[in-house]
Amino acid sequence: MYLLEKRPRSRTRPVACSRAYLTPLQLAPVGYTAAVNEPLPPDAIAVVTDDQLSTRLADEIVILGLRDSVYYGLSDVGARIWDLVQTRRTLGEIVSVLIEEYDVSREEAAAGLDRLIRELETRGLVAITLPDHA
Repeated sequence: MYLLEKRPRSRTRPVACSRAYLTPLQLAPVGYTAAVNEPLPPDAIAVVTDDQLSTRLADEIVILGLRDSVYYGLSDVGARIWDLVQTRRTLGEIVSVLIEEYDVSREEAAAGLDRLIRELETRGLVAITLPDHA
């Protein structure tokens, strides 16, 4: 449903690069981790981060991740979702727009949105704020 493809950044000059590898001794113990399979709640808020630059080229969004210096592309519905997360919106609001504009069920839209938003967050392109149900 959505397209997120990684495009290596072209370089005009050679760049020195060093990589840091974590060994088991460097990892801090984790007290709690959330279930990865659990879908994001509809009242979670998604918005683009400052760690990216993006522009529209025809029907595609091209995004430069400033953390990893990699270009990404979003097309079709993914590009529409990118437009929607330019301002703070809940995932429920985005799903409502998607089912209004596309021939998709609420469940399909929510599942696809969840996958894309998580992928964008992993790459540092989108921030997710979970609701405080305290």
